[in-house]
Amino acid sequence: MGLTVKLKRITEDCSIFGQIFFEDSTAEIYDEKLCQSVEEEVSAKTILVDPETYFLYNLGKVNNTIVHECVHWDLYRKAFELERLYNNEASRIKCQVAGDVEGNSWTDTEWMEWQANQLAPRILMPAKMTKKVFDNVLKNLYTANPQCRYAELVQETVERVASYFQVSIFAAKLRLIELGYEKV
Repeated sequence: MGLTVKLKRITEDCSIFGQIFFEDSTAEIYDEKLCQSVEEEVSAKTILVDPETYFLYNLGKVNNTIVHECVHWDLYRKAFELERLYNNEASRIKCQVAGDVEGNSWTDTEWMEWQANQLAPRILMPAKMTKKVFDNVLKNLYTANPQCRYAELVQETVERVASYFQVSIFAAKLRLIELGYEKV
């Protein structure tokens, strides 16, 4: 996609995991040494990911954030070009930790967030491959450990699937349930 990923502390409270920049612009970045936000130039086609995400969550969350921002780039770049015709300040999408939207009247940006949140795990864990990996790992674990309880084998399988796709265990469980593996 020709995008650049940069690790930058975005906010002090880690409330924004990532940002995608559609235009060259000035962004507020949290400077830990100064204990305040400072302005920094960011080029178009740049994804900022807060490195604190690694420590607060895991590699899977970082990967999900990067794919989430790629979805924004792929699906919403033209919408932002149109918005810039009447709003010169539009340059990026900020993706906050709390991605829930309440009520029935969502804004366009809220719909964009919802779509990116729904697509990212499906991109990271394609259905056919995820099923294949889960079934193969479970079969191999059962063959090697026939004395183990099924629940233990399934838990180990989920952990290995999460590791294989470099997602969180929680994300792997959600995707597997969505694919019909309700016992996970």
